[in-house]
Amino acid sequence: MLYPGHTILATPELKVLSQDQKEIIYNTALDIMETAGVRVDHPEGRSLLLDSGARSGKNDRIHIPSWLTQKALSTVPPFFHLYNREGEPVMTVGGRHVNYCSQPDSGFIDDLETGQRRPFVREDSKTCGLICDALPNIDMSSPSSMISNVPADIAYLLGHKDFMLNNTKPIMHGVLNPWQVEQLAEMHTIILGSREALAQRPVYLHFLMSITPHIHTHEGIARLLTCAKYGIPVMAAGCTAGGSVGPATLAGNVATTIAESLTSLVIGQLAKPGLPMVMGGVPSVTDMRSGIFCYGAPELGLMVAAQSEVAQYLKIPCMGTAGCTDAVTFDEQATMEAYHSLWANTLSGANIIHDIAFTESANHASLELLAACDEMIGMLKAFMKGIEITPETLALDVIKQVGPGNEYLSNPHTLKHCRESYMPGVAVRQTYDQWQAKGGKFYKERMTEKLREIINTHKVPELSKEALADLDELEKTWWQSVS
Repeated sequence: MLYPGHTILATPELKVLSQDQKEIIYNTALDIMETAGVRVDHPEGRSLLLDSGARSGKNDRIHIPSWLTQKALSTVPPFFHLYNREGEPVMTVGGRHVNYCSQPDSGFIDDLETGQRRPFVREDSKTCGLICDALPNIDMSSPSSMISNVPADIAYLLGHKDFMLNNTKPIMHGVLNPWQVEQLAEMHTIILGSREALAQRPVYLHFLMSITPHIHTHEGIARLLTCAKYGIPVMAAGCTAGGSVGPATLAGNVATTIAESLTSLVIGQLAKPGLPMVMGGVPSVTDMRSGIFCYGAPELGLMVAAQSEVAQYLKIPCMGTAGCTDAVTFDEQATMEAYHSLWANTLSGANIIHDIAFTESANHASLELLAACDEMIGMLKAFMKGIEITPETLALDVIKQVGPGNEYLSNPHTLKHCRESYMPGVAVRQTYDQWQAKGGKFYKERMTEKLREIINTHKVPELSKEALADLDELEKTWWQSVS
């Protein structure tokens, strides 16, 4: 029975685990942490665990009891907000909120002018920031900042600064050491005005990855503790390659990834109870022919869906990995693999879907793929709206009024609702003759043209002269550190 104003709406979702299977995978992860143990190479991180009830074992292993993990998880916020550069809340991380995070660069990038793969240079950070800011369906960005023409010790800092100046959206970034975390915090403090503002209105999410299997490095834990000091949210990830540094079976791979992520969450909550944290990882398989860690395998999407369901079972935020490919450039394979993972991640409810634009198994990035994924995400957002069932949308009165053999084009109901359908941006809906008349350009050509237009026309609000001057002074200290 329908009533006026009453809406029946069920949005699409993907379920790959039963309730029992979620519990089994979670309990297996707890068992791994407690019986197999983990390695924590940072003295303070080890002390936090041992002083709280963990025990030391053979070969420097630490065994974390399940009750300690469950206690730590009770203090992880079920959701938190991320803000843009102007201090406005633009992302909710947690629940079934899905956000999309680009990975616009790597050690190599496809040149927009030549189409050739080349090393990433500093000027590219500005271009990537501008494009990510302009794409409407990209919610945040995670620059790699692997800049080839600056000293490696400060490349992450220079990349972060240049990207941030050309992008207003939240940024996720992993750096090398706690000093670099301090420098990133200083950059955002200059923009936001205080360290308190950085904690209260976080614009930066720190990316932390353990070394599979089950090694939490000195530098990694030091970065985690620095984030806890300043209240910087942390995404704690594992990266299990099934068959090489992770179990070859999907269930074992997922349990391993979750165990690695939960170990970081436990340490983070012991250091600062209530620190916003995101669990998950990049679980995939190893191609046994080439030895490649697969970024385009269907198993990646399947395992991300599983870990997302476990995180939702635990009521804590989760991450996903999608919009990436094993293809060596932006082509049909890249599009196919990127869309498959975006579809699986979106329907599973992963809160932050990252690595969008990674090609060649994360060895380089494609801005054309990034822009194509932005359009794919637009399609997925339209799909995820589901079908609203109300008297208005069922249109029974309109159907009766129009009757058999007549048209709906001139009906007021059509005028009212015709703009609700998804409209593509770069994809075409034309006849062959219409396509030819407009130049007969293929999708990749049109996508490159769109990116060039963004670079030439998109404007990002400038920071104050004082903030720009302070950031430049901070950069001088970085250069002095490597001179």
